[in-house]
Amino acid sequence: MLYRKHLAQAFTYKSGRPPEDLLKAKGIKKVYPLASNENYLGPSPKALEAINKAKNEIHIYPDTLCSELREKIAKLYHVNVDNTLIGAGSSELISMLYTAFLEPDERVLKPNPSFMLYKVLASFMNLQCEDFQLNPDFSYNIDTIIEKNTPETKIIIVVSPNNPTGTIITQQQMDKLISSLRKDQILVVDEAYIEFNDAENSYDDLIKKAVDDNYEKNIIVLRTFSKVYALAGLRLGYLFAKKQIVEGFLKVLKPFTVTSLAEKAGVASLDDTLFVNKSIQLVKDGRKKFYSEFDRLNLDYTKGYGNFIFIKTLDINKVSEAFLEKGVVVRPCAQFGYEQAVRITYGDAEANDQVVKVIKENLDLFKRK
Repeated sequence: MLYRKHLAQAFTYKSGRPPEDLLKAKGIKKVYPLASNENYLGPSPKALEAINKAKNEIHIYPDTLCSELREKIAKLYHVNVDNTLIGAGSSELISMLYTAFLEPDERVLKPNPSFMLYKVLASFMNLQCEDFQLNPDFSYNIDTIIEKNTPETKIIIVVSPNNPTGTIITQQQMDKLISSLRKDQILVVDEAYIEFNDAENSYDDLIKKAVDDNYEKNIIVLRTFSKVYALAGLRLGYLFAKKQIVEGFLKVLKPFTVTSLAEKAGVASLDDTLFVNKSIQLVKDGRKKFYSEFDRLNLDYTKGYGNFIFIKTLDINKVSEAFLEKGVVVRPCAQFGYEQAVRITYGDAEANDQVVKVIKENLDLFKRK
């Protein structure tokens, strides 16, 4: 083979895009895309307006540092510009993290089940990425993380709210985890869904600690414009960290990866608080609907804090097919490390009603409490 030998064992990331051809072949005209945790409202009107205004300048190379957006984020979160960085989605920032901070004999520690891209990207780069298991109820067990933390562990990743379960880390757990870190380690806290988190026992804002250049522990807070800001198709992510950590990222920053349209849309999205609030309310309404219906049906599901819900199944293939027959595209969770479960993004009232209808018609395919 011509490609590098280790890639023969690499993991392949499979997206949750809907099988449009299959749906068309079935004669299904109305599709409810609930597989990829996208914002069901679509993009912010202000973001669309900004893109429209900037479209005549796409012949000009973008600003590699995304200075306008970087300064906007710094001002919004009351941090120095040097403590932030913009990337072409969280995926680029994760790749940069591995490239800049991991030696070949060092490893990553991540939760399971959780977002697979951490393991996928590590396998691309021939790096070691190991799992720590969540509790049976998908809550975090900090003792498990501490037990799995070896001298070779350089980066520890936690995702809160976690994907695909929606579960969070509490304040007590976060304090214990941070206290256990060595000074040569980096804790990455992936907060892709943080705007949807209204849990009373969640940890306090970590940004202040992350950007404190004198703080003895190393923390990176990772965020995205893909979810509450609805810019998944433009690929835009950002992080907060100490200046010296950001400098490490800058050592491996590729030029022009974030497009000018993405940057302009990001700036505009941060100003559209009305849209953000509508997006959050849509999710809260979906949660209320599903919790009420699923409790009545006695389904085995996880109450989480993302823009999605995690439901255990008895036959995931039949469940997926049942949803597709009604035009509902959902996400089987095998690639996340859990074979018999489905993740469903909250949609609008019509989409959510369709989900409940499919479940009621196929109740024997779902695990009950």
